[in-house]
Amino acid sequence: MNRTTLIWLFVIILATDAKLRAGDVRGLYNFGSNIQPLNAQLKEATDYQIKTQILLELSRFNQQISIHKALAYAREAGHLAELTGNMKALASALLMQAQVFSIGFVVDSAGHYLDEAYKVASKHKLLTELGYILSWKAIESLYHNDQGLFFQDIRQSEMYFKNAKNKEGLLFMLYTQSRIYISLGLAEQAEKIVEKGLSMINADDDPLLRIFLNQRLSEVYGAMGNYDKGMALLEDDLIFIRLTGNKFHEASNLRLIGILLINKGEFGKALDYLYKAYEICYPAGLKRSAADILTLLSNVYRKTKNYDLSILMNHQALQMRRELGFSTICMSSMINLGYVFSVAQRIDSAEVWLRKGYKMALAFGHDPSIARVTGILSEIYAKQGKNKDALYFFKAYKDAETRHNTNTRRNSFLALNESMEANRLEALANEYSRENQNRLFQIYIGIGLGLLLLLSGLLAVQVHQVKERQKTSRLREILLRLQMNPHFIFNALIAIQSFIYRNNPMEASRFLNGFSSLIRLFLTSSQSDFIPVSEDISIIQHYLDIQKLRYEEKFDYKVTIGPGLNPRAVAIPPMLTQPFLENAIEHGFSGIKERGLLEIFYSQEKSGLKITVCDNGIGFRNPKPAGRFLPDHQPMAMSITRERLKILNSRYGRKNIQLTVTDNPMPGWPFPGTKVIFFIPNVKPEKT
Repeated sequence: MNRTTLIWLFVIILATDAKLRAGDVRGLYNFGSNIQPLNAQLKEATDYQIKTQILLELSRFNQQISIHKALAYAREAGHLAELTGNMKALASALLMQAQVFSIGFVVDSAGHYLDEAYKVASKHKLLTELGYILSWKAIESLYHNDQGLFFQDIRQSEMYFKNAKNKEGLLFMLYTQSRIYISLGLAEQAEKIVEKGLSMINADDDPLLRIFLNQRLSEVYGAMGNYDKGMALLEDDLIFIRLTGNKFHEASNLRLIGILLINKGEFGKALDYLYKAYEICYPAGLKRSAADILTLLSNVYRKTKNYDLSILMNHQALQMRRELGFSTICMSSMINLGYVFSVAQRIDSAEVWLRKGYKMALAFGHDPSIARVTGILSEIYAKQGKNKDALYFFKAYKDAETRHNTNTRRNSFLALNESMEANRLEALANEYSRENQNRLFQIYIGIGLGLLLLLSGLLAVQVHQVKERQKTSRLREILLRLQMNPHFIFNALIAIQSFIYRNNPMEASRFLNGFSSLIRLFLTSSQSDFIPVSEDISIIQHYLDIQKLRYEEKFDYKVTIGPGLNPRAVAIPPMLTQPFLENAIEHGFSGIKERGLLEIFYSQEKSGLKITVCDNGIGFRNPKPAGRFLPDHQPMAMSITRERLKILNSRYGRKNIQLTVTDNPMPGWPFPGTKVIFFIPNVKPEKT
């Protein structure tokens, strides 16, 4: 027996007395080897509450075997819960029904039962149940809403689990959140979430909890292209899983290794692992997992041009999904069959299956499936010269793809923005914590010295108060910058999206390259109070280039560096001029027919740096055209900037940074324009 096996045996012995055990039917549920023990327990149960719990577990288990039975058991559990006044079980039974309908793509019914479960749990203040319900609602919100509601659901779920002191629930919430982030293409953020969950698991907790999170972590590694690392993690866990005899997890790990091998292009090895997984699932009656594995096998055979075997596997998967229950879950198998037939040049059969899949996808409004099937049909008809049909399905493909991509992009942006803000606030909280520890230490020393050091103590208190005021001012200044960040980024994204929608890949690529550089510069600069003038100019140029593309070259700009100024040797607060540049573009140029012009001039004065921003817009004091923009936009930019300057001037105690905004009259010009002048005392860049 090798060392690794001995270690896992020791872990199993510890697990028999684990504090926290995996197995909640609403979350991280461990499917047993077979369903017979549960059926036997149900027959013997006389206590209604025990019977209700067995029915809930049978409902979850049957999600793998028969969706109709899963629904029936959940409804029976709900009926018993109502009879006995067991509101916790009732909320869980409603959640189980929502899970079943979600599996079957019956979105309206899934949403209805989630809402009903939430009402029951809210009314009776069932914190754990609310946590699970909101975790599942987050998944539904992700695919059917582009306003970031999934993030609100996740945050509320976390709050309820924390208040209930339910660690297993918290782990399920993190497991769900990481799944959402993977689907949004945010693998690095998903990795941090899973690592956070793994750090919460103690040595005396159920080891299967770690197995769940390691499986998700392997998916993260796969999304990041680190296939070998993901496979090594799964292979290590297989040793323990086989010692416990948990066939479901063994099959899951084998399936995940197969997926990583497919992505790596090692199809022969992938077949080996997938067949092993299938040989576990099928005899155990786990039809849902078995059908998924058959679909993966079909994909391998299609990629290796074994079309007959691919078609056979898809037919078997289709039959198994029909036996599960809802016809809607057969949709992907129909589309897969149609695609394989089309690749094999058996067009008549391809058209039959693709149209069946299209009809089903259309009925349930599943945009990813609609986009996939219409794209294949459009290509088939184009090759046949059926231009009318090809054009019809191509339009349907573009519409569905646009809806799905827009939803995903917006949710990705919102998730990334929330993640960045959460990291920033966490860093600030840690900074506060360190400051508080230092303060306590100072207080203890002061008490020890007593009256003999009274004068020194008073002086220390004064110094501390100054530091606290500086700390508070720094936080206020950072928060003011945060007010501008989302608007700054969102305007850039609108420009990028417009070219994507107009199917202009060259301009879209140009946009994306510029935007990525802008974000990198923006994130780097936002960490410092002062940045070199050269960095500020680079940010401004990237920003103005994106705005020029967005407004179709309706304005020009010119950046000038005065003689004697070394832009790398002088520092300024980041993003000072950006609100005024944005105001000129968005509103100053909106009331003029002539081409807009922005001039930014950096000049070295005797005692500091002077930045002048001029435009030929409608002017600072000129009445704005009705309906053009919100009347408080310019004052908002002014007030935020003046508040930033007030804080910076107070904190650093040097000569004040000055701001002047006036009209900018130009001879012969119909509008006065606006002139913004900053005067900044000399500051050297921080050494890095």
